[in-house]
Formats: sequence, structure tokens, C-alpha cells
Amino acid sequence: MLLAGRSDWLAITGPALAAQFLSTESGERMVARSGDEPASSGAVLVSIPSLENGTPMKFQAELDSAIADETLVHVVRAEFEESCPEIEGQILSSSDGIVCLAFLDDRVRFNGVDIFYRDQISEIDAPAPHAGFYRSALRLRGDPLPEAPPVDLSSMRRVLETVSEISPLIVIHREVEEPEACDIGKITSFGSETFALREINPDAEWEEGTTEFRYDEITRVSYGGEYEAALALVAGVVS
Repeated sequence: MLLAGRSDWLAITGPALAAQFLSTESGERMVARSGDEPASSGAVLVSIPSLENGTPMKFQAELDSAIADETLVHVVRAEFEESCPEIEGQILSSSDGIVCLAFLDDRVRFNGVDIFYRDQISEIDAPAPHAGFYRSALRLRGDPLPEAPPVDLSSMRRVLETVSEISPLIVIHREVEEPEACDIGKITSFGSETFALREINPDAEWEEGTTEFRYDEITRVSYGGEYEAALALVAGVVS
């Protein structure tokens, strides 16, 4: 059986194939590379070009086309049914492992940016259902199309670092541990495996102290939405 992986190395153990996932200091998930200890004794590491989730660069053609044509898309993340299984918007940029999307809300307005791992995507509709209507509404209202932000998508740590440079508040989602909750605040420090967040509550009041989170528990990052902007305004945060 061929299991998912985001790099081009797989460990072969007997007649089956198994991908060994590791956590790196930057929070990336990757398959064991040559020189690492294999997942089990007798394993042999081989290179398979550009394999991700068993397919060459998952949804690469759809993402590239959506970015080039500024197509509105409907993204399904089936594994996160209890939190955010479906997102609509415009793909702004993508890397081998991470996607940046301008979120289109129920009012048919762009409302912030969502950043998540590419391997969370189970389906993409491009164009999204009713995309023509959405485009017409945006055009008639004079809403500007979003531009790709200067966010580094090379790792989750770099996403958090660069979003923190351009946004007064950041929203982090840990949809495995806390599928129905999120944490909003300002990152105060970055370590090799964790970062510290000073949280802001729903009354726009700063919590005492900071909370540490691991990079590898973050499944999605959001910023620039109207709710976060309202919190920042009341709290007197200046970007």
C-alpha cells in the first residue's frame, strides 16, 4: 500500500509501502529522508518524484489554474467536519505544502485570509458553485479583488512569523484538539518547536501572561477578518 507523504522519500518494508512522518523544528511534516532511521527494521528508502498523498503534487493543476485565472473556488476539508469542512474564496498563493486563500463569507464579501495545509484538501470545485453570481455582486459593489499577501508558506512557523509582521492580531486553529474553538491574539515570541501567544478575549481585553502552542498542532491560520479588526480597534492595537 502506498501511503501519503509530502516529500519524495518513502520507506519500503517488505511487500508494503509505509510513509514515516516526522516533526521538524519549523513545524513541517515530512517523510523520512535518506540517512534517517527507517520506520522499521529492514526498511529501504527510495525516492519517488513529487509524490504527495499518493498523487503527483495534490491538486497542483487546480491551484495553479485558480491563481492564474483568479477563479473563485470551493474547497472541501472533509476531515474537519466539526470545525470548518468547507471554505469558499480565491486562492492567493500556494507552496508545496500550504495554501493561502481569501475567504468569501455568506454576505458575498471577502473577509480575511485562511491559510491551511494542502494535504487537508479532499476536493476542489473550480469554479465554485454560483461563482458567476459572486463575481457579479463583487463587481457591482466595487469590491476590490484581494492580492497575494507577503506571507511565507514554506512552513507553519514561517507562516506565523510573516503573518505577525503584517497583521495586528492572528487567529490560530487547532482543529484536531479543539475543533469548535480558536485562539486570537498576538504572538510574542517564537521558539524552535513552540511559540507564545498573548490572547485577547471576546471583550477585546488582553489576557494576563501568554500561552504556548506547538507549531505541529496548528491546522489553520486566519487573519484580516472583520471580527479580528473590530477586536484590534477596541483594544487599541496598532499594526
